[in-house]
Amino acid sequence: MSCTGDGEPATLTLEPHDLVVWAARWYLVAYDPAVGRRRAMRVDRIRSHPPTHTPSNGATSRTATPPPSS
Repeated sequence: MSCTGDGEPATLTLEPHDLVVWAARWYLVAYDPAVGRRRAMRVDRIRSHPPTHTPSNGATSRTATPPPSS
């Protein structure tokens, strides 16, 4: 995917996790394997990118686990 932010446009390979709304803006929460952490990016700054049709290391077959209750 390509996105713009504070600087130059960047192309990133991410594993999408969730879409959230905060302060009246939509954000994509995704894992970035290049830096080994999750990132949040404003959806209105993301440009479309053609699909690669490449599996994301099994991420599509994982089942979400709810967090433990306190």
